[in-house]
Amino acid sequence: MHNMINHENLGLVTGRSTGRQDITHYYITNSITEMKLGESSKGSSIFPLYIYPEEKNLFESRKINLNEDIWEKLKAISEDQKHGKPNEVDTFDYIYGYLYKHSFRKTYAQFLKSDFPYIPWPKNSDEFWNISKSGSFLRKLHLMDPAVIQNTKNIYIGTGDNKIEYARLDSGKVWINDNQYFDNVDELIWSYIICGYQPAQKWLTDRKNRHLSNEDIKHYQSILYIVSETNRVVKNDEV
Repeated sequence: MHNMINHENLGLVTGRSTGRQDITHYYITNSITEMKLGESSKGSSIFPLYIYPEEKNLFESRKINLNEDIWEKLKAISEDQKHGKPNEVDTFDYIYGYLYKHSFRKTYAQFLKSDFPYIPWPKNSDEFWNISKSGSFLRKLHLMDPAVIQNTKNIYIGTGDNKIEYARLDSGKVWINDNQYFDNVDELIWSYIICGYQPAQKWLTDRKNRHLSNEDIKHYQSILYIVSETNRVVKNDEV
């Protein structure tokens, strides 16, 4: 975890297993996390992209946390005239993108529920860069990069004090009290599971009896958008 503290970094978060096939237990972080971010029952693991020297070795530089032999083979497969050779972030995005491929999850569901994932080699450079591009989008989406977030669909409607008295989905509306709700929320988005949790529900229920600020409202709209876009990418197997 020290590699994520006060350092620029990306971390792949996952659990060794969940025992279930219906849970997506792959996520991303750019900071420290609590131990169950990757799944809801056991301790998660974080695989940092960069390894930073400890204080006693301050004169050393950070290292890329990729196996050199494997990475060189991947570069040889993926190099093309348009993109050149993939750097470490391109490679990270390829891994993250592959973890969200619907066909990958379906084919290896039995294995993915019981151990860390094995990422297949790309068939060619086109496949690598297509998956890496989608992985880049998912990375930015899940890290809440403002450049990829839109908040226009799930309008917040009603008058009141913005107090979360409950969280209930009814006919496409997420009600937080008797007078106020977020509109146009699909049942699938409301119940969508990431890392063992249902973020559209959990974020509200964890804040019961709190009054939402304008920033809170925008943040929750971002969550709904992120979940919706994640589902779209996975469902369409865009990666």
